[in-house]
Amino acid sequence: MGVSIDTGPKIDPDLQVIYQGGANFISRMEALQKAKADAEAALAALNLGRDAKAAHEEAEARMGAAKEVMLGARRTADEARATAKKQIDASLDAANARLKAINDKVAAAEAEWEESKAGIKAAKAIADDIRSLAEKDAAKIRAEATAMMSKAAEEQKAIAIAMTAARTAQDKAEASAKRVEELRKTIEAFHV
Repeated sequence: MGVSIDTGPKIDPDLQVIYQGGANFISRMEALQKAKADAEAALAALNLGRDAKAAHEEAEARMGAAKEVMLGARRTADEARATAKKQIDASLDAANARLKAINDKVAAAEAEWEESKAGIKAAKAIADDIRSLAEKDAAKIRAEATAMMSKAAEEQKAIAIAMTAARTAQDKAEASAKRVEELRKTIEAFHV
């Protein structure tokens, strides 16, 4: 092997490699360029995968946190529902008790009203009976009074007739007594 001393102008090393590579060089460069693009795409995909994995892990972490929040919210909602149900049940029980008390009072008032109505009806029946008896008695008394007044009128008429007859008899008796006195005086005048 020999040593060569090159005294010529300096050639760019890249150009020298291209020159020494010959005809296959361009196809190898294209393959290299394709391999480099594939490697960059793979690296990008890898980085994208890493980003996706990180995003997925972050999403899972957030989902886990969201599940915890949701479980906490569900527990709080369940507790609130249970408390509300207890309060509603207590309110309903109190309202039902008040309603029952009111219904009992209404029923008692209705029963009292029915008793009062029955008492009023009985009192009205008694009053009607008393009125009917009073009207019958009044009619009987009126009839008796009318009969008595008729009898009294007849008796008064008879008394008036008797008085008239008595006056007439008295007048006749007085006239007779006068005549008798006159006759006695006449007889005495003859006897003397």
